[in-house]
Amino acid sequence: MVTAVVKAISDTLGWYFEFKDSRPRGRDRTKTLWTYTCAQWSARQNDPKKIDDVSKQRDKQQMPSFECHGRVTVLVSNTTAQQYVDITVSHHEDHVPYCVISLPPDVQKLIEDSPDKDPTQIWNEILRKYPNPNFTRDSVYQFWHDRAKAKWTSAVDEIISARNLLKRGAEPGGLGKYRVEEIPIEEPDGLSVLAFSLPDMLESWRDRIREAAIDSAWGTNRAGYEIFAALGEAYGSGLPLGYLCLKTTGESAEGSNQKVLEAFLKYFRDRWGLTVKVTLSDKNWPEIGACQRTWPDAKHQLCFWHCLRAVRKRLATLRRQPAPYNAGEAMAEFPFIEPAFLPISQQPVAAPDIVASQKPIPRIVVRGLAPTSPAEDVVGDRAASPAEQARSNRPRVVLRLAGKTVTILSPGEYRTMAEQEEKEELDEMAGGETGENGGSGENGQSGENGMSGESGGSDAATVDVEGSMAMSSKSGGDGSRDGMENVDDEFWRRVAREAKGCDQDVDDEDAPDWEFDDGEKKSKDPNYTFCPAPHRSALLHLFTRHFTRHPIFPARLGDTETAKQIRANAVKEMYFHCKRNGLAEVWAYMWTQWYSPKRWSLWARSSSPLLSRLRTTMTVENHWRQLKHQYLRFTHRPRLDHAIYVICTEMVPAYMVAASRLEDSHRLGRARQLTPFGVAFKANWKRKEEAKVSGREYRTCVKRWQCNCGAQETDPHHLCKHLVQAVPKPPPNFFTEVVRRRTMPLYRHPALHQLGSSPGKYWHAEDGSITDGDDHEGVGGHAVLRKATRDEQGVGGWADVASGMAKNAFKRSRMRVDVESDSEAGPSRRRRIQEEEDTFEEEAEQAEGVERRALKAALSRLAERLHQAADVLDAQLPHENMIWMRNIRATLTEEWEGKLESLLTDIQKYERSGTNPTWPRNRKEQAASRHTMGYQLKSTRRLEHKST
Repeated sequence: MVTAVVKAISDTLGWYFEFKDSRPRGRDRTKTLWTYTCAQWSARQNDPKKIDDVSKQRDKQQMPSFECHGRVTVLVSNTTAQQYVDITVSHHEDHVPYCVISLPPDVQKLIEDSPDKDPTQIWNEILRKYPNPNFTRDSVYQFWHDRAKAKWTSAVDEIISARNLLKRGAEPGGLGKYRVEEIPIEEPDGLSVLAFSLPDMLESWRDRIREAAIDSAWGTNRAGYEIFAALGEAYGSGLPLGYLCLKTTGESAEGSNQKVLEAFLKYFRDRWGLTVKVTLSDKNWPEIGACQRTWPDAKHQLCFWHCLRAVRKRLATLRRQPAPYNAGEAMAEFPFIEPAFLPISQQPVAAPDIVASQKPIPRIVVRGLAPTSPAEDVVGDRAASPAEQARSNRPRVVLRLAGKTVTILSPGEYRTMAEQEEKEELDEMAGGETGENGGSGENGQSGENGMSGESGGSDAATVDVEGSMAMSSKSGGDGSRDGMENVDDEFWRRVAREAKGCDQDVDDEDAPDWEFDDGEKKSKDPNYTFCPAPHRSALLHLFTRHFTRHPIFPARLGDTETAKQIRANAVKEMYFHCKRNGLAEVWAYMWTQWYSPKRWSLWARSSSPLLSRLRTTMTVENHWRQLKHQYLRFTHRPRLDHAIYVICTEMVPAYMVAASRLEDSHRLGRARQLTPFGVAFKANWKRKEEAKVSGREYRTCVKRWQCNCGAQETDPHHLCKHLVQAVPKPPPNFFTEVVRRRTMPLYRHPALHQLGSSPGKYWHAEDGSITDGDDHEGVGGHAVLRKATRDEQGVGGWADVASGMAKNAFKRSRMRVDVESDSEAGPSRRRRIQEEEDTFEEEAEQAEGVERRALKAALSRLAERLHQAADVLDAQLPHENMIWMRNIRATLTEEWEGKLESLLTDIQKYERSGTNPTWPRNRKEQAASRHTMGYQLKSTRRLEHKST
C-alpha cells in the first residue's frame, strides 16, 4: 500500500521518490516510518567508482542532481486503538522532472510471455505500443537475456555448460529440431577443444559433397575460442557440416593445432565416408596441412582473394627480406633462369648490384612469324577456307610505340577484316588494356627476350615498345587482360580495386614475425626496399592471370594448354617481368612462396584436372557474416554456450531449410525455384545474351563449352558471350536444371546446342559421376514426372526422386564408379578420353553442317522472295496507283531500303577494289567489313546496282 501511495505522489509531482528505509517507531514499536527520497537529490547519489589507472577510466556522465532535499515519509500506526497514516512531502527546489528509463511492468510482462520470440520481434511489438520510448533496445535485450539464459546456461564454466548442451542435442528435439553429435578429440596440452557435427545434414548430403571449405572466426564468444566451420559444397552453395572450438590455454607442442584440425576433418572422412576431391582454405598452414593429410589425393585450393591480399600486403612491407631462395632448384626445372639473379642477401660480395627500377621499364616484344599449322586452321567449329588460311599464313609486323600502332604488310597484300580486328585489339592494348604479356604467342608462351616460342602459333610479328603510358592502372601493365574485351568486367574491377589499393597502401616498415614465413628477416639496411610501389599493380594482375588459368580453357586466340605448359609459361612471365625491372627480391619471394613446385599446387587452379566450383572461401565467410550480423547481432561476445545454442537452434535450421530447397524432390510437380547458383547464373547469362560482340571470329565449341576469347577462365560461371550467343535462347527450365560440372564440358543440357541444330537429349544420371559434377537426381526433365519408377532406358521416375532412392541407392554406385575411374590405367584412360574427343568432333561437325544447310536454305528463300518482289514492283509501278504505292512504301520503309542499299553498295565497292577498311573508324566502315567478310570475289559477278 505504501509503495502505491508513493508512486501516486511521484506521478503527480513528476519527481521520482525511491525507497530509503523503514524503521519501527514508538515505545511499544507499533508504528512504522517509511522513508523515500528524491532520486535527483545530490546527497543521495553514489560516488563514482574510479580506478587508479586514468587511461582506463570511463567518461560516462552522471544524471544531473540538485540540493532539493526531496523526501516523502509515511508513518503508519498499527495499534488497535489508533490506526492512521501520516504522509509528509518536502521538496525545496523545483528542478527538472525525473526521466524514467526503466522497463514498464507491462513491457516486462510482454517479454516474459514471449519465450519463443527473439529480441527483434519483441522490440518491434513494443514499438507499436511505445513509439518513442525512454528505455533502450539494450535494456529490453538484457531483460530478455536474463530470463532466456536458462535455456543454454547450466554451469558457471562456459565449456562445461557447452558440453552439457551437446549432450542434450544428441537426442532428437533435445537442442532444437535437428541433432548434433559431439566429436571426440583428444586435447593436447595447452589447448581446449570442443567439436560437434550435424548428423542430419551429413546423412542427406555426404554422398554428393566433393568440395569442402574450412575457415575460422574470432570474436564470436567472450571465452576467446576460435571457432572453425567445415562447409561442404552443393550446387554452388555451402552447407555446414560441423564446428570446432579451439583455444590456447598454455604452452603447447609445435603442430598441436594441426593435429586437432586433422582429428576434426578425419571424423567426417571416417565416420561419414566423405569423399572430397577439392579442399579450400585461406593461407593458414595448420588448415592446409590438416586438409592435405586427411585427403592426400584431393586438390587443395587457396582462396583467391586471400592469396591476392597476401601478395598485396607483402609487396607493401618495405624492410622485410625474402626467405632464402633456392636458385639451383629453380634452374634445374627452368634453364632460362639465371644463377646471378639473386636477392641482396644471397649475392656474392663482388657481384654487381641489381638495382630495381622506380618505374616499369619499356620492353620490346616480337611475336613470331610462324604461320598457323593447317591442322589448326579452324574458324569456330569448321575448317577455315583457303582464303582464310592464306590470310593467316601471310607475314606481317605490327609496331606499337607509346600508344601508336603501325602495321607493315608485304607488298601487294590487302588489308582484310582479320587485320582490322588485329588493329582493334592492338589499339585497345596500347590504350591501357594490355601489359606485361602483350607479346606472348597465341598460347601465351614467350621466350627469354619476349619472343614467342615456336609453338606460339601467331600469324603476325608484333613489336611492342611499352612504356609507363601503357602501364595504366586499368591493366597494371601486367598483361592480365591482353586486349581482352570479353573478360568478366566485375571480376577485373575487383582485382583493379585491389591493385589500386596496393598503389595507395601506406608502406609498412615491417610487421610482426608471425605474419611472415620462416627465413623472412628484417633488413638492417635503412635504404632497403622490397618492392617499389609502381610495380605492385602489375605484379598483382600477372599473379591473377596465373591463378585463373586451367587446361579446360583455351588460351587467348590459341589452343588449350597442359598443366605443365601453364606453369612453365607462368614462371617464365613472372621471372622475366622481375628480371627486366630489377626485382630480384620480388622474384625470390614469388618463387619461394608461390611458384616453386610445392607452393604452386596450393593455389594455381591448373594443378588439378578438376575445375572446382569454388575458387574462394566466401561460402564460409558468408556463413560467419550471417552468424555475427544476423543471429548474434544483439550480443557482444556472448558466452560460448550461448553462441553454440544460437548456432544449433537458429542458424542450423535455416541452413537445413535452404538445403532442402536444393534437392530435386523439393516442390516436385510444381515449377522449380532457382537455387542461389541458378539466380546468379541466369543473371550472368542474360548479360551475356545482350552483350555486343566485335564481329571477330573465335574458336568456339558448344559441345566442349569452350571459346578461345579468353573470358571463360575469369567469369564466375565460366560463360562467355560468344558461347551464350551461339546457342538458341534457352527455355525457363534450363536455369533450374543446368549444373556446373568440374570436367569438360562444364555444362551439358539439351538446350545447349548449336544454332540451327536439333536439341539434344537429357543425359542419364549414370553417364556421369558426382565427381564430374553430375550430382542431380532428377535428370530426365519432364519425362521424370510422367512415370513413377525408372524405365528400361534408365530414366528415373518421380517416385524414385521423391523417396530419395536416387540419393541413397545409385548415388553410391556412382561414387564407386568415381573410384574406379580414378584408378583406371593410363593408356585405357587416354583411349577413353580420345574416344570422347572424337565423339565431340563428330557432333560438332554435324551441328556445323546443320547450321550451314539452315542458313543456305533461309538465304535462298530470301533471294527468291526478293526476285518476286522486284517483279511485282516492275509490273505495278507503271500504273502509278497512289493508294498501292503509299501502302507498299509504309511496309518497305526507308530503314529497310537503307540496309539493303548499304549491303549492295559495300559489296559493289569490294568487287571493284578487292579491299575493305582494315581498321574501321566508324559504324559505316564496320558495317562494310561485316558485309564483305568471307565474300568470294572470284566466284561472283559484279553487281549492276541501279538506284530507284
